[in-house]
Amino acid sequence: AATDAAKKQNRQFRYRKRALRAYDIESIFFIGSTGTVAYTDRSDFDIWLCHRPHMATDRRADLQRKAAAVQAWAQSLDLEVHFFLMDVNRFRDGELDALSQESSGSTQRHLLLDEFYRTSVLVAGKPLLWWMIPAEREELYYPTCDQLVRNNLLRDGEFIDFGPLSEIPAGEFVSAALWQIYKGIDSPYKSVLKIQLLESYADGADISDTLSRRYKQAVWQGALHLDELDPYVMMCNKVEEYL
Repeated sequence: AATDAAKKQNRQFRYRKRALRAYDIESIFFIGSTGTVAYTDRSDFDIWLCHRPHMATDRRADLQRKAAAVQAWAQSLDLEVHFFLMDVNRFRDGELDALSQESSGSTQRHLLLDEFYRTSVLVAGKPLLWWMIPAEREELYYPTCDQLVRNNLLRDGEFIDFGPLSEIPAGEFVSAALWQIYKGIDSPYKSVLKIQLLESYADGADISDTLSRRYKQAVWQGALHLDELDPYVMMCNKVEEYL
């Protein structure tokens, strides 16, 4: 309508789109039970808005207000939506201040990353660099990235990078278990399952045998059956193995 009005005022007017050199939002992901067998009509939507690193404070505040407005609009439709503004650089440095009480807490970066890698669904933007690194080379994450770039198999800026999933600190299991006890008030069965998963991680002989690594290994090996790749089915299977 605006361009039509401008053309009426000046017949020589031609609107030209101007390409952005850089976008403030780099990627948007669902995280959690969305799209899994655990999702119900009472489940909420957790969405990570991954913005470019070092965004100006006022720009980030504008993005936060816009996300809050979308949350309010969703609420009017009886949908519970939570947006989390994520700076990948700060996340890799262990800063999780963007996460609220609706997330899995502020002291569980490694466990949160494991959940993100095995449950995230890319909505728009850059895909995860993590998927380009074979599961057996997780400990050589950045050397492998450098090698792929040198061989022209990857290009800088095409992917978003939350980093490798290294060994999970023991302290995270304690805080995560307490968090699940709190969450168990509303979702007892899911919380019991996640607490049992934490026990299998903490008591396991191979701490590298995380669900996210199993998930990536299965995809790299060509497993395409959704029933086998469902994050909660995989969780049940791992807990069953442990028990």
